[in-house]
Amino acid sequence: MQIIQDFIQAGRRNRPGGKNGLKFITIHNTGNANRGAGAAAHAAYVKSAEAADLPVSWHYTIDEGVIYQHLPDTETAYHAGDGSGPGNTQSIGIEICENIDGNLLGATNNAVMLVAQLCRKYSIPVQNVVQHNRWSGKDCPYQLRRDKPYSWAEFLVKVGGLSSTSPNEATVINALADGIITDRAYWLGVLNGTIVANPAYIKIALDNAHKKIRGS
Repeated sequence: MQIIQDFIQAGRRNRPGGKNGLKFITIHNTGNANRGAGAAAHAAYVKSAEAADLPVSWHYTIDEGVIYQHLPDTETAYHAGDGSGPGNTQSIGIEICENIDGNLLGATNNAVMLVAQLCRKYSIPVQNVVQHNRWSGKDCPYQLRRDKPYSWAEFLVKVGGLSSTSPNEATVINALADGIITDRAYWLGVLNGTIVANPAYIKIALDNAHKKIRGS
């Protein structure tokens, strides 16, 4: 799971620089279905004059292929719509892309993996993974609130399952769920270094991953 750190410049209005209490993780959908509105496009937007003027900012944007990080986890952001409330000052804001030419399932599954990783890193309980709606009443995350690509309850179950496993186990579980691989024990052994990977199996897994990214 590639994370590109592309931070908003310090001192801009949408990088307030306050200390994040790291008690919650807030989930959003971007609300942008336009073609090309993936993570890279939102990384550019959040550094724009428009975003600074609003001001608006969040920590991560996720699509099916990459994750961009816009702010350090330890800094506050303007994403929850609750002013100086806990949404902005005590939570990590995550935006899941929903562009029409993207893969919502892949993006959401990547969000599950990132959220589980952050839960482990900062000892954030799954019950503190919340919707944007909790802080401001906004109908967000719009897609997850409509069971797309699956329900909010399933999202939390997936996060809970991965947050209690090792990173390698989490990677294998997610790949199994996506149909990229079929043998959990084999690939866990490969990632743990106890099994030498068969090049033919690697090719099959890569082909499956490419098919998933293309949505075929």
